[in-house]
Amino acid sequence: MEYEEVQPVSEPIQLTPSESVTHPTPQVSIETDGSFATAIRDIIRERKPVHLLETGTHRGTGSTAVICGAIGNNSRLHTVESNRTFFGCAVANTHKWNYRVECRWGLSIPRSLLPTYKEVLENIRSCPADIAIDGAHLPSDELRAQEYVEETTVRGSAPENLIKQIVKTEHDGKIDFVLLDSAGHIGYIEFQHLLNFLEHPCIIALDDTKHLKHYKSIVAIRRWDKFKILAEGQDRCGWAITEYRP
Repeated sequence: MEYEEVQPVSEPIQLTPSESVTHPTPQVSIETDGSFATAIRDIIRERKPVHLLETGTHRGTGSTAVICGAIGNNSRLHTVESNRTFFGCAVANTHKWNYRVECRWGLSIPRSLLPTYKEVLENIRSCPADIAIDGAHLPSDELRAQEYVEETTVRGSAPENLIKQIVKTEHDGKIDFVLLDSAGHIGYIEFQHLLNFLEHPCIIALDDTKHLKHYKSIVAIRRWDKFKILAEGQDRCGWAITEYRP
């Protein structure tokens, strides 16, 4: 599959998979009183970002609520959710912060960048054993891959490529804070896609750095001198808050 050109590292991410196929079980959304939530609040209060972006709103009661509760009235969070039902829940759950948050329904990346079933299955099978994968309750990798693909199968006229729309078109490449927490099989794709459009320094927070979602992203960050890790935790499925300077 062809990705838009981005070069976060000088060589492809190559990790050696383990013989074991037993993977940790991830959580769906962040705990609002957990260490990642605390780190998000701390960095927002310290840096005071004005323009913020989140992918993977879910129901708006996890990281979305954490961010909305930490930003000031002059800040604005754009949060993206592809599941129409979850989007509706998020709109209702964030209503009290309606002047601070805009919920957006659609895909964060172009449909053309969504991985195929075969590609998702290959990524699952090559994933190291200590890296979490969704669908631990399912009896086979094939079913896990199918569940991932269905998660981002958005039918109809749903908007797509909202990362580009929000970051480049609406904010001229200047977003102060981004949290990438979308579907588990597209985390690294989102990460690479985002970097195409950032033209100013940005805080990038990653949820699930010990998960299929972002284990490659954090490896890329550690190898690239344009990134600085500001905070990191190993609880849940890992998380990191980083600073990117183009």
